[in-house]
Amino acid sequence: VMDVEEKIETPKKVRYFSATKFPLKDSDGVINGVCSTIYESTERKEAEAKIIESEQRLASIIQGTNTGTWEWNIQTGETIFNSRWAEIVGYSLEEFSALNIETWTRLVHPEDGALSKSRLDAHLSGQSDYYEAEVRMRHKDGSWVWVLDRGRVFKWDSHGKPLWMSGTHQDITARKKAEENLLNLSKRFEKIFENNAAGIFVVDESRNIVMTNERFATIVKYTKEELHGKNVLFLHVNEESFRLFSPNFIHAREGEQTKIEYRLRQKDGTIIWCELLGNKIDIDEERNGVIWSVVDITDIKKAYQDLEV
Repeated sequence: VMDVEEKIETPKKVRYFSATKFPLKDSDGVINGVCSTIYESTERKEAEAKIIESEQRLASIIQGTNTGTWEWNIQTGETIFNSRWAEIVGYSLEEFSALNIETWTRLVHPEDGALSKSRLDAHLSGQSDYYEAEVRMRHKDGSWVWVLDRGRVFKWDSHGKPLWMSGTHQDITARKKAEENLLNLSKRFEKIFENNAAGIFVVDESRNIVMTNERFATIVKYTKEELHGKNVLFLHVNEESFRLFSPNFIHAREGEQTKIEYRLRQKDGTIIWCELLGNKIDIDEERNGVIWSVVDITDIKKAYQDLEV
């Protein structure tokens, strides 16, 4: 018996045919002919080609994103990892004596295991559409690697019980370090901001106050909570003062440092003289504004006026 596959190129498309051939024998066992069964296998070949193309495309995406992949038999604990999964934690697949869920459990940080389990339980119970957790894993060199772990059940039994789950591991250590550095920088800025001898307030592009330190609140005799979200114009004395402030705000927001002597109205209605120094600041990824440093110079202005008299 012999199986044969033949390709025939027609003007419109390539067609495939599969044939099974077996000999015909007479009563004495002598071969005197051949019998063939032939059927067209074009659709099957095209489907196979699409599967191969899809697998190649997926492999290319995984390689391009440098992502680890995993599959987990939920009932037996059996796991399948790709080589990148192992590389993220400094190993080769061959270095793991056995691949199962315990391989992951041994490497995950104790403080992150509980978070991961709660997220996983939520997904397996149907409370969430997928599983996702950021966890630390022990690298072969002893350091901790941050990993974004994502997955989803793709196979259930006839009773709706989850059987197989698959997902990805992405190394996010660099991102987490950048976030930590940004947080530390933010804390240092906040400390300087609050402990500065000058009053400081930040306004967005609409001139709304988005941040202020305690010193500025004291200068204008409001609480920080009362100032937050208010348009800075409510502190102006009159239209004339606004006409002085507005162009300086625009220049500062465009990147030019501005310095003006300016009158502000305190909460009790008292008018004070202040020196304002403005600089552009990025409030967040989408907004920029101006950070103003404020010094109360009322006493100085009054002393000059007394000397002129």
